Amino acid sequence: MDETYENNPVGWQCSCGTDNAATSRFCSFCGKPRPVTVDSQNPASTEVKTTRLYKPQSFETPDRELKATPVQQRPQMSQNWQRPQQSNWHAEQPATHPSQFQGTRPVPPVRKKHKARRIVLISVLSLVLLLVVFVATYFTTYALAKKAADKRNYEQAEKLLFLNDLTKLHDPDLSDYVRALKSLDTGDYETAIQSFEKLGDYRESEQLRKEAVYRLAEKKREAGKFEDSSALFEGLDAEHFSDSADQILETKYQEAESALQSKDYDAAIALFSELQGEGYKDAAARISDVKYLQAEDALQNKNYDLAITLFSELQSDNYKDAANRVNEANYQKADSLEKAGNHNSALALFKKLADANYGDAATRVMDIRYQDALDLSRQGKITDALSALEDLKSEGYAKASEGRETVLNDVRGKTEEGTYEFLNFWKSEYEKSGDNRDREYYLLSVHNQLSYISVENETSLPPDYEVPGFTSMSDFYYALKNTSFRDRCEDQCYDFTRFIGNWRCSNFSLEVTRTGSGGYMIRSIGNFWPKYPVPAYWKLYNHILAFYRKDDNSKIDDVYYIKYLSDDEMDLYIYKTNQTYRMTK
Repeated sequence: MDETYENNPVGWQCSCGTDNAATSRFCSFCGKPRPVTVDSQNPASTEVKTTRLYKPQSFETPDRELKATPVQQRPQMSQNWQRPQQSNWHAEQPATHPSQFQGTRPVPPVRKKHKARRIVLISVLSLVLLLVVFVATYFTTYALAKKAADKRNYEQAEKLLFLNDLTKLHDPDLSDYVRALKSLDTGDYETAIQSFEKLGDYRESEQLRKEAVYRLAEKKREAGKFEDSSALFEGLDAEHFSDSADQILETKYQEAESALQSKDYDAAIALFSELQGEGYKDAAARISDVKYLQAEDALQNKNYDLAITLFSELQSDNYKDAANRVNEANYQKADSLEKAGNHNSALALFKKLADANYGDAATRVMDIRYQDALDLSRQGKITDALSALEDLKSEGYAKASEGRETVLNDVRGKTEEGTYEFLNFWKSEYEKSGDNRDREYYLLSVHNQLSYISVENETSLPPDYEVPGFTSMSDFYYALKNTSFRDRCEDQCYDFTRFIGNWRCSNFSLEVTRTGSGGYMIRSIGNFWPKYPVPAYWKLYNHILAFYRKDDNSKIDDVYYIKYLSDDEMDLYIYKTNQTYRMTK
């Protein structure tokens, strides 16, 4: 190496920023070779490119200002100098310690530990930077999470609290608070209440707990658990929930409505009555509504007394058509009583309704009276029955005449069966009407009664009897002793008053006359008349004209069947020819 260059006191600075001794061929820090550029025009002029050359004026410089040494003042290199081979350049030119330079600033020796320290320093600084970034990021997200929690945005708060374990170190209740908010928002109020109770006075936990209680009370009310709902509302203070008292009343109102829907009318009325005392909503009107529905339900279930009572209460308040429904309840009750046979009670109710001109109550009154008259007839109270029917007839009841005929037919049937209990009745009827038919049943009643009189004791006969068909009591007594009185009496009286006369038709005629002895004679003109080889007599009983043997009173044969159409007309059936003829008197 050229001596001029070797003794050059000028140091150089590497591109990495490290100051090196002038004799150093490589950077003591990064190991890069010293860059050198040789001017081809002036080989003697050598300039270190990309470096800052300097020569300190003195180590004693007060301001420690370093100045570069001009190139012209530097030692000149020999023009014949050539760079040695790279392979042995370091060996041929050993480094000169900067302390050898006189009057210049010493350059510190190169230390190999600088690189490792720098790497460690950079790593530490990086870790610190990462830690700072992490801490800043965490506390930023923590602050945002608190803000979201304050706004009750639990979803965003959950996302921001990504390190719950770390958060619990400095704010252990925040994550529980967020979960409690989630329970509150999702409707799990019982869990929310328990969570907020555990949190105590953390943030707005107490207020949120009360809100959860409020919402739980509403939820239970909607589920029909009214007692639990009222208890929860009562536990809330009016300072934070001003409508808690109204909510208690509303719960009771909905409980009353629920009771009404389930047809628990008494409970509904009791609850609405309590609300009426508080003046809540339309509780007073709802009481009337419940009573009306209860009355209708009672009427449908045939609980007439309850229906009448409730409708009567509503009638006094002029509620809807309560007055008309009272009458309907009474009508249905009267109808039920009539069907049960309690005519007296039914009649009293129908009369009350008839006075109010309700429906066909007046007609129902007459119907019951008509049935009562028929019942009197069946009880044997014929006079009372006919009297009742006469009253109905005078009042314009259409069935009265039909009923009277029904009663008379019943009496006729019983008289024909042999009873004499209607003797006085028939006698009275005959005296009033003069009708031969009434006289016939009167005579038949006499016969029926006399048939029960002992024929052994003559004194048992009534002394004032005028026995029809006999001129004296002795004749009648003789008939009792010597013949069947019933047959004898039937021969003499049953329907013969109507049979007496001349009856004609296109084919033949019958002549029926009464004999002087009180008997009757029948003569047939133009018609078959039977002849019997034994002594015989005829008798008329139950519309059948038949011949009987005189010796034993046994029947020989039926001759005619007589059916009266009126007093002047009859149908005559002949058993022998099996023919019927219309006969006119």
